[in-house]
Amino acid sequence: MLASAREKAIATEHKSSAVVHQNQFLAKAVALVGFGSLEPSKTIEASTEQSANIAMAIAGTGLPALCFFIAGMYRREEQGPDVLPEANSARGTVTPTPLSQGPPTREHITPAPSRLMIAAESVANRLNRRVAA
Repeated sequence: MLASAREKAIATEHKSSAVVHQNQFLAKAVALVGFGSLEPSKTIEASTEQSANIAMAIAGTGLPALCFFIAGMYRREEQGPDVLPEANSARGTVTPTPLSQGPPTREHITPAPSRLMIAAESVANRLNRRVAA
């Protein structure tokens, strides 16, 4: 068994890794620009690898958030209930009230569809049975 593993290891060819080469280039560039040396130290290699990882994480999470924020800044305002009639018919609509009357109350809100209420009650009943058990 050990002999077959050794033969397999001997026959395995070297494969180049783009990530390893990129990290080595970045470490050499930092060492050359920052310290005037062509040989980066272990600290420089580790710090450049971590800074590249942090930059990729920020680009992957922060950039999409920034793009969605910018896209949301310039949205057109809805013109009224005619903009999405299918959305208003699918859920209850709120009739506008003047600010002097205060916030909308139950009289101003149309009820939810009955099948939605039935589904909500069945979910609540299942949860109550699980809690009771």
